[in-house]
Amino acid sequence: MVKRLHRYLRQFIRYAIILTLVIAQIALVFFLAYYLRQHSLYIYIAVEVISLIIFLPMISDNRNASYKLYWLTVALLLPVTGQVMYVLWGMRHVNRKEHARIQAHIDEACQKQILRPELVEKLAQTNRGAWKISNFLFHQGYPMYEASDMEYFTLGEKAFKDMIEEMDRARDFIFMSFFTIRDGEVLSHICRVLERKVRSGVEVKLIYDDAGSVFQVSDTTVHELSSVGVEIVKFNPVENGFNRFFFNHRTHQKLVDIDGRIAYTGGINASDRYANINSPFGHWKDVALKVRGEAVYSFTLIFLGMWAASGKTVDYGRYRVELPRVEGETVSGADGMSGSCKPGETAEIEGDAKLCQPFADGPSKDVVNNALDAYRLMVHEATERVYITTPYLIVDDTLRDALILAAQSGVDVKIITPGIPDKKRVKLITEYHYGELLRHGVEIYEYTPGFIHQKVVFNEFSSLIGTINMDFRSFYLHYEMGVWSPDRELLKFLEKDFEETLLKCRKITYDEWMKRPLGDKLSQYVLYPFRCQF
Repeated sequence: MVKRLHRYLRQFIRYAIILTLVIAQIALVFFLAYYLRQHSLYIYIAVEVISLIIFLPMISDNRNASYKLYWLTVALLLPVTGQVMYVLWGMRHVNRKEHARIQAHIDEACQKQILRPELVEKLAQTNRGAWKISNFLFHQGYPMYEASDMEYFTLGEKAFKDMIEEMDRARDFIFMSFFTIRDGEVLSHICRVLERKVRSGVEVKLIYDDAGSVFQVSDTTVHELSSVGVEIVKFNPVENGFNRFFFNHRTHQKLVDIDGRIAYTGGINASDRYANINSPFGHWKDVALKVRGEAVYSFTLIFLGMWAASGKTVDYGRYRVELPRVEGETVSGADGMSGSCKPGETAEIEGDAKLCQPFADGPSKDVVNNALDAYRLMVHEATERVYITTPYLIVDDTLRDALILAAQSGVDVKIITPGIPDKKRVKLITEYHYGELLRHGVEIYEYTPGFIHQKVVFNEFSSLIGTINMDFRSFYLHYEMGVWSPDRELLKFLEKDFEETLLKCRKITYDEWMKRPLGDKLSQYVLYPFRCQF
C-alpha cells in the first residue's frame, strides 16, 4: 500500500510540474502586458491591428462556430494574453505537423482495408437512408462487412466476463486500447490473463491514454506487464506537450482484438467502476458490442494505425486473417438480455442482416468528421424514431438543429442522460443544452439509479455503438471508434434495452428546466462559451 501511494505521489509530482510550467508560461504573458502598460495607447492600437490580422482569418475559416466563440471569448476577457494564447495554442498551424504524422499512419493502415462496394450498393435497393450512411463511411475508407456475428452486452460486468474468457483462449495475439486503465479487480484479472498468454507465446499489445489514466494506474502495474513481455504504449504523454494544446488530443478508443477473429468495443474501460465494483456515482450503466467474423479485420487495422502513430513499427501482413464466409450467420443477445431471442439462442436474419461497418475518427482528420457526420445522417434519415443514450449532451448547432428538425417533423426523439453526474461542470452544460431541445419536442430522460456511460444511437433501420460521446471532445478533440450496422436483430436488442432503461429514468420537462436554480443558470451562462473544451 505504501509503495502504491509512493508511486501515485510520483505521478502527482510529475503532473504538478507540468501544470506549474503551463501557469508560468501564462503568467509571463500577463507580466509583459503589465510591464508595458505605460505605452498603453500604442499597445491598444497594435492590439487592435493584431486582432484583425489574427481573428479575421479564424472567423472566415471552416472550423466549428463554438471553437471560434471560445477563442473570441478568451480574447475579449484577456485582450493581450488571449491573442498570444491563440497564436500559441489555437491557430490552425498549431500541431499541424503532429496531426499530419498521425494521420499518415492511420491512412496507411486504412489503405489495407478490403473495400467491397457491392455490399454498400446492396443497401440502396432496400433502404436509401442506410445506403447514405454506409456510403459516407465507405468513402472515408471504412468498408462494409458481412458474415459477422454480433453480441450486445447490456452491462460492463457481463462484457468483461466474456472478454476475459475469450482472451484466455487467444492463440496468436491480443490487442487492447483503452482511454483509462485503473488498478483494481478488473485490471488485475486482465493482467493475469495477459501474463499467462505472453508466457505461452501470444503477442500482446496495449495502448492506454496518458491523461485518461493519470492517478489511475501505478508505475508498478505497467512495469510488471512490460517485464513479462506485454508491449505497452502510453498515448500522447502529457509532458511531451505541456506548452501547446496537443495534450488536449487523446485516444478515447476502447478496443479489444483477439486473434483478428473476435473484437469488442463500447464505452467500457479497464476499471472497476465500469463493472459496478466500486462506482462512486451510483449504478454505472455501460454497454459493449462483441463482433466475430470478417469485420474484426477493421478493428485490427484501427488498432495498428494508432500503434504505428505512437511510434511503433508495424508489419501489416502478419495480421491479415482469412476468415471463411459463413452462410446464415446469426445474432444473439448477451446474458440477461430479453427480447425476440433469449440468451444463447439464435434467430434467422433477414434483409440487411449480417452487415456491420466499423470505423474510426480523430482530430487529425481535420475537415471531415466521421463520428459527428454519421450521427447527423442517422438523425436526418430517420422517419420514425431516434433514440440516444449518452453520458454528456453538449452538441454543436448542427446536431442540435438536426434533432429539433426531426422532432418537429414527427420523428420520436428520445435521449437518456445520467441522473448522477461524474463531473458537475459537464452536467451543468449538459442541462443547459436541454432547453432548446425540450422546447421543440425532444424528450429527455435522466437515469435515476446512477451514471449512464453507454454511447448508443439508433433509428428505425440502423444503430451505432461505440466510444463516441455527444460532446465536443469526442467530435473534435479525441480519437474515437464505433460500429454502424443496419442489422435488424441487433436493433431488437437495442430497443429492448432502451425500453427497460427508460423505466428507470425520470422525464425532464421544459417547465422544470425553466425553474432550475438561479445559481445553475448563472454558472451555465458563464460556462457556455467554453463548451468546446468540455
